[in-house]
Amino acid sequence: KSIPAEWFCEANPSIVFRAMATGKPYPVKGAIILADNPLISYGNSKQVYAGLKNLDLLVAMEYWLTPSALLADYVLPAASWVERPVLTTTYGVSDWLIASQRGIQPLFERKTDVEFWAELGHRLGQAEYWPWKTDEEVFFYRFQNMETGMDNYDEFVEYVRMDFAPREYQKYLTQGFATTTGKLELKSTILEKLGYDPLPHYVAPPYGPEANPELSKEYPLSLIGGGGYMPYFHSEHREITRLRLLSPDPRVAINPATAVKYSINEGDWTWIETPVGRIKQRAVLTEAVAPDTIQAERGWWFPEKEMKDPELMGVFESNVNAILDDDPDKLDEACGSWCTRGVMCRIAKVGEE
Repeated sequence: KSIPAEWFCEANPSIVFRAMATGKPYPVKGAIILADNPLISYGNSKQVYAGLKNLDLLVAMEYWLTPSALLADYVLPAASWVERPVLTTTYGVSDWLIASQRGIQPLFERKTDVEFWAELGHRLGQAEYWPWKTDEEVFFYRFQNMETGMDNYDEFVEYVRMDFAPREYQKYLTQGFATTTGKLELKSTILEKLGYDPLPHYVAPPYGPEANPELSKEYPLSLIGGGGYMPYFHSEHREITRLRLLSPDPRVAINPATAVKYSINEGDWTWIETPVGRIKQRAVLTEAVAPDTIQAERGWWFPEKEMKDPELMGVFESNVNAILDDDPDKLDEACGSWCTRGVMCRIAKVGEE
C-alpha cells in the first residue's frame, strides 16, 4: 500500500539540538526522552549536551539511569517488555501484524508508553483524544478495520496472534510498482521532484581528505565511526554485568601493518583523534580493515563511573559521536544525517601521543 507523505516525518536532530542551545530559529524550551540516549546516539555529543543543558524542562522515561537521563529534571520508570502488550506492525506500513499479551501488570510506579502519553494528554485537557483506558484497548482500536470476530485484544491474541495477508505474486501487473509513476523507475522521480539528483552519484565525505587536503596531512587515517558489537545494541546493555563481561571495553579495529607503524599492540589503549576531539578505545588488530582505515565502536558509556555532571558516566571518554561533527551545512542533503564514515583522523597509543 502507499505510504502517506507525512509518515515518519520528524525534525532534523542536529538543527533541533542547536535550537535548544541558541534559541534559533526559535526557542525549544523542553524535551521528553523515551527509548533514547541522545548524548550517546547523536552526532557531535558536546553540541547535544549544550542543547539539553539549556532546556527549561527535560524529562526521561527509562529502564536505567543513562548519561542522558542524568541530565533530566524528572526520570520516570518505564514498564519492561513483560509488563506491556506488544503490537508489531513495522510502523504501520506492512500488511501483517504480530500481537502479544503482557506477562504481568507493571510493578511499582512503572508506566507503559501509552499510559505516559495518555496521562499527559488528560492533564493537558486532551481527554477526548484519549478515550482508551489500557494499552490493550488502544491496540484493539487499531484493528477496527479488520473483521476479527473478536471482542477484545486479549481474545485476539489468544485465537489469532498473527495476521498475514495472503501472498500475492506479480502485483505490478494490476497495480504497478510502489513508485509515484507506478512504473519500474531507473531514476527516482521523488528525489527529482524534491530537487535532488535522481541517480546515485559519488559525494566526497565532508570531513575527508578531499574536503581538506592540507588538514588531512595531520590526520592521515580514515575513521569508520558506526561499528557495533554483540551483545550490545547501540548504547544499550553496558549496565548489565553478565553482558559487560563479554566485552568490557570499547574497541577500535586497526590493520596490523598500521599498528606496527604507530607502535600499537593488541589490547593497547589508544587515542582516536579528529579535528573535533579525541576519545579512548582498546586496539584490536585485524586485516578486516584497510591499512589507511580504523573502525571505532559506537554507543559507549561507563555505568560504573562518576554520575555527576559533567562526567556523566564517562559520556565523552569513548563515545565516538563525541568526535564526529554535525555541521548542518555538511549533513546529507537528502536525509539530513551526519557523516559517520570517511572522517579524517589519527591514532596513537595512550602515553605516547
